[in-house]
Amino acid sequence: MNDREFNRERRKQRRLHQIGTNTPRCSCGETDWRCFEATSMPHCANCQIKTGPAKGERSRQRRLKELGTDRPVCAMCGETDWRCIEAHHVAGRKRDPTIVLLCANDHLRMTDDQLDHPLSTEADDQLLDKIGHFLLGLADMLRLIAERLVEFGHNLIARAQISDPTPF
Repeated sequence: MNDREFNRERRKQRRLHQIGTNTPRCSCGETDWRCFEATSMPHCANCQIKTGPAKGERSRQRRLKELGTDRPVCAMCGETDWRCIEAHHVAGRKRDPTIVLLCANDHLRMTDDQLDHPLSTEADDQLLDKIGHFLLGLADMLRLIAERLVEFGHNLIARAQISDPTPF
């Protein structure tokens, strides 16, 4: 086990201890430990936000202005509830202002992945560091999208095997 894997496992165990279970599961079906916080159990971050106190039109308009769109959509999963959408800095907030809109769950996942990225020093070439961290952030996003595509493909195949094929 390398340092990155060790640190991730340590973060996972710490989070599972905080939320009080080794098998988190939200009513929406979410089971990724990174999407749960002790204050939101038994809900994932998205469901916690949705079940929170109602927000008025003024809050909605202010949030949409902050996000820069009237129709915010999570770039990873397609979540459209404006209350769940957050701005994620692909390379990290201190390195680059480039953002992508993510739901709270995917933002937690991507932020956790960034913890595995190499640390920077002042001696580093700042431009190369910025580009490298941007590429790592983009790769993290693409990895999650690829995992979801594989899962979706398997689900479609399973549905195809259950249904009665109609002969042509």
